[in-house]
Amino acid sequence: KSYQEEDWDATSYSGSICLDEGEEGKYVFTINDFGGDGICCNYGNGNYRVTTSNGELIAQGGDFEVSETTRFAIPFVPAPSAAP
Repeated sequence: KSYQEEDWDATSYSGSICLDEGEEGKYVFTINDFGGDGICCNYGNGNYRVTTSNGELIAQGGDFEVSETTRFAIPFVPAPSAAP
């Protein structure tokens, strides 16, 4: 989905899509900000979240410059958490 300048007055966007199971790295989520200052911080506190249908977090952020990319597969397997 792509949102254009005329959509900027809205405060939230949400959408769902169904993805087939695939191999590692088959899917790529990329968020772009053509202003080059991300969606966080300079003009408010924007952020994004990409989750599975059962709420597992695939990607999140907002503090980037021009774009940010996450590669993932379905079924999604979260990375192991770091040891304390």
